[in-house]
Amino acid sequence: MLRIVVGNGPGSVLDSTVEQLAVSPAVEIVGVATTGRESIDALRSSAVDVFMFPVDWFNLARMIRSCIDGSAEPSYVVAAPAPSRVHVVRALQYGYDGVVAVDQHADAVSTHLAAVAAGDVSLYDHPSLASLDLEPGLLARELSYPTAVDADVADLIASGLTDADIAETLSLPLQTVRNRVEALLTSNELSHRTQLAILQIVSWKIPDFA
Repeated sequence: MLRIVVGNGPGSVLDSTVEQLAVSPAVEIVGVATTGRESIDALRSSAVDVFMFPVDWFNLARMIRSCIDGSAEPSYVVAAPAPSRVHVVRALQYGYDGVVAVDQHADAVSTHLAAVAAGDVSLYDHPSLASLDLEPGLLARELSYPTAVDADVADLIASGLTDADIAETLSLPLQTVRNRVEALLTSNELSHRTQLAILQIVSWKIPDFA
């Protein structure tokens, strides 16, 4: 039986999911926590396979994880009614183990959670990333920057700026920005700027709250 702790603040989108999972024969809900302190206590109280939490707990879950003994660490799974590509990329950035859509039957949710806990599925295989041609190991690579300004260009691409916006922000000619983007793609063997943006986002350091 899958043992889970759910992080679920007041009025959370996970309320109905918790109710459904509570009667699932495949799941034992060890605790439903509404705060970081409650989550830490629940995760420390007994062996847990999965800690599931909503998207607005991204930072809080990071703090919670820093307070848990690593030898007994559960899988950390972000839950949302319809997880977006941004949710998946942020989960990768934070080092979480999975993302689950909770706008589906509880059996499907529990099956996915069990697969994440067992290591049978990976965020790298998530359907929302399929169109990006992310070959195995791509997101584990570190970007190289041919010139000093390229790191700034990559940061701004990852922030969603267009070439024209980047040119204005960095006070560079538009053609120079286009040349730097092309150089970044070529030197890192990437197909398009979305791959570049995701790699840059994943490389951003998220602080530990230990």
